[in-house]
Amino acid sequence: METPYKIVLSLVLVTALAGCSRNQDADDKDGRMIRVDKSTGVVTVMDGDRITRVKTPEEQTAEDRDRDEFAKTRNMPILGLAGLGGGNATLRLSWHDGKVFYRFSIAPTSKQIEAARSRPGPSFEILLDSAEGSVVKKIEVQAESMTLNRNDPSDTSSALTRDDSAPCAMDDYRRIASWDISWSGFATE
Repeated sequence: METPYKIVLSLVLVTALAGCSRNQDADDKDGRMIRVDKSTGVVTVMDGDRITRVKTPEEQTAEDRDRDEFAKTRNMPILGLAGLGGGNATLRLSWHDGKVFYRFSIAPTSKQIEAARSRPGPSFEILLDSAEGSVVKKIEVQAESMTLNRNDPSDTSSALTRDDSAPCAMDDYRRIASWDISWSGFATE
């Protein structure tokens, strides 16, 4: 038989430990449980089987700043296409929600490029490079998928354009410092 002293001591310890919880829980008006870790300040929302950590105001501000910065359009340097009969390649980039959005254009187009566009196979490969010179991302663009733009039907100069997106992590997008282009399937003059 336990002495009354041990029983009382056990009850005091259990009561004290129950009051020393690291978390403070409360229910919100939608029936979700909100848990605040008193020692770290981390707030967690529990809704059914979903547990979501709430971002701190500092984390949200940093994320908003990054999103706004990456949504801005970056105009990459113009590249000459002497190996394809002339013209220039331009590239505009922006980033949003895990994708790099791009506008790839060639103007004016050479006869060689326009002829290749009429058949499947010829393609361009956009190489997005880091400052160290390593390839961060490759994007293949089929020549036949590009849109031909002319100012008017009698205009002999034209431009080819492709607007699209490709999956790209934010960290990879941050590393992009320059670009290059290669091509395959074009006839040589």
